[in-house]
Amino acid sequence: MRLGNWVRIFWPPIFDGGKRKLDVKIAKVEQKQSLLNYAKVALKSFSEVEQNLDLGRTLSRREKALREALKHRRKAYRIARIRYKEGEINLLDTLTIQQQAITAESNLLSIRRLQLEQRINLYLSLGGSW
Repeated sequence: MRLGNWVRIFWPPIFDGGKRKLDVKIAKVEQKQSLLNYAKVALKSFSEVEQNLDLGRTLSRREKALREALKHRRKAYRIARIRYKEGEINLLDTLTIQQQAITAESNLLSIRRLQLEQRINLYLSLGGSW
């Protein structure tokens, strides 16, 4: 190895036409870009968690209301069956009340399914994985 090559490897040239300053500026810009991207991802994650928590509270209130409605619909259906057996109301009215009870139960099941989906989404937005 010639002495000139050895000197260039261990002692870079003093005058590089501003390349080193430009490299430093590029590195600083890339660092800022990375920081902005990180902040963007972090804000999105916090937003997803907050939305899932809000949805959980909303679904919980809906479930409570639907459980109460189902309780009343079932009671109305029990009374309608008794009244039908005693001849006070016709079959169509009894079936209509039964249908309302079934619809209320279906609505409650739908809310419970949404709650499960919300909990899965919350788990995933908190960093959970399968």
